[in-house]
Amino acid sequence: MDIASIESKLAQCDGEIQEMMTNIDNIMNSLRNSGQESVNTPKNTSAVLNSSAFIKLNYSGSVYNVINTPNISVVNLSRHVQMYGINQVANLNYNHYSLKCLGIAKAYGRALMTGRITKDIDSFYGGAYTYFDNGTASANKQEILKIIYNELSHGRPCVIQITTKAGNRHFGTVVGMKETVTRAEDLREEDLLIIDSYDGRLEAMDNSETADRHMHKEDGKYRVDVLKV
Repeated sequence: MDIASIESKLAQCDGEIQEMMTNIDNIMNSLRNSGQESVNTPKNTSAVLNSSAFIKLNYSGSVYNVINTPNISVVNLSRHVQMYGINQVANLNYNHYSLKCLGIAKAYGRALMTGRITKDIDSFYGGAYTYFDNGTASANKQEILKIIYNELSHGRPCVIQITTKAGNRHFGTVVGMKETVTRAEDLREEDLLIIDSYDGRLEAMDNSETADRHMHKEDGKYRVDVLKV
């Protein structure tokens, strides 16, 4: 076989490979758009990708609309921060983390928006716990929930103050809400899904193990941080 024939054969093979890769891409896009591609998630849950603004997540017996972030998924971020100890429970004896759940929650939110996460929690702390950068405070809980609904509906996480089951003030990164919620007026705090800065896990606000957890009210107001980057 002469050189010209070999070059022709190589070009033909290259074309066939390119066509095969295009077909694979088309198949994957079809699966995403039909909601058939699933991924495994912690605690025996499953996420289904689709073409909407949300990812459907089955968690603790409920289905959630979880923000469909372009850089890193909610599920993968939760796995990552648990694996590398970017949370409080892995650093209980290290003051850099132990008292800074607000900074950790902000770091999670910004990681979802930028695709980057850092262990330098101080860079996300932003001062006293009673203040949020670019945040809103209101004595009307539904007003805060309306902001949360708007942020989630636009694919953005936010940070809220919560009271733990033990009665302590804490912070969590809101990443989703139950799919039954279709209007801001219908959103309740127990419909929210958060990444808990304590251990980096996804947690339903109405999880039976944390049933007494709710949005924290301080100085007569509830607070939400919309995490402008």
